[in-house]
Amino acid sequence: MINKSFWKGKRVLITGHTGFKGGWLSIWIKNLGAQVIGYSLSPITKKNFFD
Repeated sequence: MINKSFWKGKRVLITGHTGFKGGWLSIWIKNLGAQVIGYSLSPITKKNFFD
């Protein structure tokens, strides 16, 4: 069982928060009362084939 009082008011750093798992983890922990801070790498930009 998850103890909501444990997470309430905690600051949590999530790496990869823009990905699938990190995104859901961010929402879940924020709903438990934590302050979520995320870090992720910027996407690699490649020239489009049609440009």
